[in-house]
Amino acid sequence: MTATMSCFPDDSQRATDDSDVDGVGRDDLESQIALKMNTPGALLWIIWAAVINWQIASISDNRCPRRIETLKQLEEKFDSTRPVVYLYWYSAVNRDHFNWLNYMSVVSAIKFIDPSAIYVVMYGDSRRSFYFTLEEELKEKFPEVQFIQMASSLENDSSAITEDILPHFLQSRREVGIIVATDTLVGPALWDLCFTNSSGSCNSSLDTDGVFVSANRRYYDRSFISGIVVFRRNESSLRLLEGKLNSLPEEYSGPCVDQVIDSGDWERIPCVTTLRRGRYHETFHDHITPELVHSGNSPLHRLIRTVLYDSPEETTPRKLDQPAIPNDVHMIWFGKREFHFIHYLSFKSVLTVVNPRRVFIHGDVEPFGVYWDRVKPDHRVVFVPTKQPTEVMGVNFTDVPMEHKADVARLEILRQYGGLYSDFDVFWVRPIDHLRYYDADVIASYDMAPHCIDFPNIIQIGVFLARKGSEFLKLWYEGYRNYDLYRGHWAAISMCYPYKIYERRPERVLIDNHLQVVWFNGWKRFIPRWLALRDLDKVELSLYDAYAWHVPDMPFDLTDETQLDGYLNTPDDTILHKILRFVKYLPDPARPK
Repeated sequence: MTATMSCFPDDSQRATDDSDVDGVGRDDLESQIALKMNTPGALLWIIWAAVINWQIASISDNRCPRRIETLKQLEEKFDSTRPVVYLYWYSAVNRDHFNWLNYMSVVSAIKFIDPSAIYVVMYGDSRRSFYFTLEEELKEKFPEVQFIQMASSLENDSSAITEDILPHFLQSRREVGIIVATDTLVGPALWDLCFTNSSGSCNSSLDTDGVFVSANRRYYDRSFISGIVVFRRNESSLRLLEGKLNSLPEEYSGPCVDQVIDSGDWERIPCVTTLRRGRYHETFHDHITPELVHSGNSPLHRLIRTVLYDSPEETTPRKLDQPAIPNDVHMIWFGKREFHFIHYLSFKSVLTVVNPRRVFIHGDVEPFGVYWDRVKPDHRVVFVPTKQPTEVMGVNFTDVPMEHKADVARLEILRQYGGLYSDFDVFWVRPIDHLRYYDADVIASYDMAPHCIDFPNIIQIGVFLARKGSEFLKLWYEGYRNYDLYRGHWAAISMCYPYKIYERRPERVLIDNHLQVVWFNGWKRFIPRWLALRDLDKVELSLYDAYAWHVPDMPFDLTDETQLDGYLNTPDDTILHKILRFVKYLPDPARPK
């Protein structure tokens, strides 16, 4: 059958066709490898050799541009009784991105199959972006995974299996091969379901010829397959496999179905695919992201958390008996500016509603004006002379916009002292004492995601809490070493990058979207992030739905008190009207020193 054909049927043909690349021939290379096998750098030599070998195969044999090949020495290092795993990825189906579903598919295969070798065969180029860096992260975290870029496009999954993967498998010395589509998650029960021992003997309930198929054609494109294929190294198995691939149904068959997932035990799941249509489809789909599984105790949630975070337990920070975050508020005031009435209202709400032990205003020039004189006498108010950042992680910040300098300063300040950060255009209506008891590095809320392309969410930093010495803030701050890459994008490092950290370190962050709600002037409304945009007109917001209301672009001037009086005297019953009325009539917070 065609699956067993090789472009190099014997060693003599191989020796004839092999040519030198960069002055290194295959025989010379194998000799060098043999000399290096017992040295501490053997692994690096193996990887380097595999790369050179792929270059040799792709350059020297124009008759087989789809061929996948590795050095004989590389194959011999592996235990032949342990399976070799192939995952194939194609750009058209994945919208050109190597996404979270693809990442989890590879990692689940590593964790639950424990293969002797694992290959990710790439058909088409994956498009990198600020958000989609998972291919690079996978290579760094699991260097044993070998990515192989195919020169030609993929017409259908059957051709990938029969023309690319099976010939490579037959050249290896493995007894068992496993093929996984990168929209499929491997579970811990796959091995128990298919094999009784490491030699690859299948259970009697499966095909006697040693082929296990849990797959079907994609309902929207029958050229492609979703699921898992397991086969043994013998002619009858491979012949049976080819027949099964050519007759796969559109209706799903096999163990990757809802009743297995509903068993109540995540360790009994053999595999999951995105083709299922059932109670878990809203959780597991092509656009899955880690935040969808940070909480929830279904077997599927627990399986995915095990794949991503090495533990099935929920990643949400727990509440402590003692506060983890000090009852201090930090605010930033850069530049010589008058303290206007809008600043006074925000500041008054902090002093009265949040009721902190201290309010530290960090700035290079102390505020001035009649409204500053009304709050300055309060003994809790402390002005801290603070220089504007001029260099951050080796990046020159001298000519950076003031807002970006303030973004950096708040990270430095809260990591050093801990507490609550609040902008001067935030109005507090509910106390937050209970939030300080969570065992979290950071407590924050989401902003609108369109600020960063591809990001499902981003972090709003006009209001957030952090504990002293926060490791999360350290990682966030270190992201500014790449500031010059996104210098024209004000939200890239300050709001988008921390969301990437959160996806990878969720146990250190508590997201509470009621912490603040932001006003968007273009929409002329507040956008609560606990609601889908399609539901905004279905719900009427009340004053106490949020702890704080953030108005970075006030729709009218609030330089002095008379302007607010004019607005409040209008027949307006909007939520903005209620917020400003509330903070205006808060009691005078001044407590003399």
